[in-house]
Amino acid sequence: MDKIALAVGAVINHYKMAKHFDVAITDTDLSFERKTEQIDAEALLDGIYVLRTDLGSKALDATSTVRAY
Repeated sequence: MDKIALAVGAVINHYKMAKHFDVAITDTDLSFERKTEQIDAEALLDGIYVLRTDLGSKALDATSTVRAY
């Protein structure tokens, strides 16, 4: 069971997808289920980046922040 758990962990961690699955491993069974609500919620954020700066908007407005990035 430990070898199976390590192998499964290596695969889902390699692709940074472990957070999207519920995995159950027993002596006789391996099962998994996708966390579809969580996957859908994260998909809404695909392609969105947040840029922060400690400069005030008078020194660097949103457009200038993006341009400087």
